[in-house]
Amino acid sequence: MKRLLALAAPAILAMGLVVSGAALAAPRALSPVTDGDRVTAPGVYDISVVYIPGISVPGGLPECVERFDQQIYLGKLTVSKTATGSRMSFVGENADDPTLNIHASADFNENWGGFLLGPLGGREDALVGIDYANLVSGRVVGRVRGENGRAGTLIVKVGAGGVIAGCRFVGPATL
Repeated sequence: MKRLLALAAPAILAMGLVVSGAALAAPRALSPVTDGDRVTAPGVYDISVVYIPGISVPGGLPECVERFDQQIYLGKLTVSKTATGSRMSFVGENADDPTLNIHASADFNENWGGFLLGPLGGREDALVGIDYANLVSGRVVGRVRGENGRAGTLIVKVGAGGVIAGCRFVGPATL
């Protein structure tokens, strides 16, 4: 049984928002789950990535993510098997503003324990957990809303084990 931890931002994401165990979905620690609760099967899943300011994973979020406004991204999460493990990719659009979007991808080793969907931010299909301990690398790129209500560009690079290798949030949203 693996311990799944929720993501922070779009994200991460989606992966950073989704990928990093930090950047997109709203983060919160989860208790261990059984195999029946997590998803590891290849396929395409309709999900939402929810970011709620002020909710953080152990160790906190990268500074660039802390300047986001609350937001929800609706999209497709694709899981595929690779020669060395699994790959996840997420493409999503902001629920309130179709000009805002997130593209995230992550590669995991063969021990990847999957992801978990559940209720968050008024959604029942929110990405609430991911086994990022087996993450090899990930990337999140998107146009997201800053805390000032203006759009900015997010670029997150994630290294092994969900360690944030780089995080930039630039544009009018940061002013």
